Amino acid sequence: TGPGVVPIVQGHLFPAPDAVAALKDGSADLPAATAPAPLLGKTTVSVATYRSKPWKWAAKDAVRRLLPSDRVANCMRSRTYLTRVADMGIAVCVGEGRSFFRGIQVCGSPWACPTCAERIAAFRQIELDEYRTAWVEQGGRLLFVSYTVPHVVTARLFLTLDKLSKVDKKVKQDMAYKKLMKRMGYVAAVFATEVTYGRNGWHPHRHGIFFIDDEHITAQDVQQELIEIWIRKLRAFGLSAAKEDAVFQHGISVTDSSERLAEYITKYGQLPKWDESKELTLGMLKQGRGESVTAWGLLDMYMRGDTNAGDLFIEYATVMEGRRQLVKTPGLAQKISAAAVDVMDDEAAAVEPKEADVVTVLTMQEWEDVCSAGLRGEVLEAALLSGASGVRLVVAEARARRGTWTRGSEELAV
Repeated sequence: TGPGVVPIVQGHLFPAPDAVAALKDGSADLPAATAPAPLLGKTTVSVATYRSKPWKWAAKDAVRRLLPSDRVANCMRSRTYLTRVADMGIAVCVGEGRSFFRGIQVCGSPWACPTCAERIAAFRQIELDEYRTAWVEQGGRLLFVSYTVPHVVTARLFLTLDKLSKVDKKVKQDMAYKKLMKRMGYVAAVFATEVTYGRNGWHPHRHGIFFIDDEHITAQDVQQELIEIWIRKLRAFGLSAAKEDAVFQHGISVTDSSERLAEYITKYGQLPKWDESKELTLGMLKQGRGESVTAWGLLDMYMRGDTNAGDLFIEYATVMEGRRQLVKTPGLAQKISAAAVDVMDDEAAAVEPKEADVVTVLTMQEWEDVCSAGLRGEVLEAALLSGASGVRLVVAEARARRGTWTRGSEELAV
């Protein structure tokens, strides 16, 4: 199994408590990553499935099995402090077209938690749309940029991510880069990291939006100059001449989204269904290109029996833990005269609809039954579609299953 990890169940390699830091900084003496198993890269689910409540809550249970000691394992199972002190039950609520539980803790992970990730992404999408709309309405321009570094199947995720971050930092310290930003009329930027896995191993890449005020520089000119700077810095990290052509073709992409965005808002009075904001915030919901898959794709394949995909998800979740979904220029809202307020990921995950009704309240015994039966998603679906009567039918089903499962030593909602 290699140092730093211990086998727990079903052949999976789970990070030992003292190995989490080693996984993150790369000091763990782990065997090199290997090519994916035959199942890897193939998922039969549609993107819409990742948004469905049954899949998200089943996926949460899968994450709990993969990461039993992580905060995400207890997400939306235990009561909040105030609910516990007041000895309240778990409220099932409906508001603004969605159903949710009130009075339970959230982990706030945009990487490893299917439910918190969707909440955070929805919040960030609205936030980013406000930034973009405010800037375009002031006559500013938006350049959408994507970039990556060469990667190989044997490289662990922390190594490839570290390489991407180091090259990115060197690029931004380069004098040519600073001069380019000045010519662009650079005002601010926001970036997001996206990670997929495929035949060539881990593939981290970044998407970003430059808020600029120069009217004349073209996206093509910016892309060409960024590629030249990027390749120059990559050479210092061992980029071979054979791979330079690939960097020229696929390493960096820059497009101007200002005009299209302005025209769409003018014509339809709203933003497009899929655009740069969603690219930055909803990357986990996309289908990977070719045979590559996102983290949710890996998790889905684990749920279908692919243990290799489960091990990869553990690596991904451990390395990505603690990183913010969006990295913004300090004072971005003030720089572009937008009204958005900065909110941390865990705060975004806890945001509830402004107007919501309590459909019913579950007792602690009912909540334990629902959690142990794996029916939290079904409770929320029933609340949205059928109200209290539907919820009570699901609770009855959970109670009926009570004799078919073993509680073990876990404590629920205490």
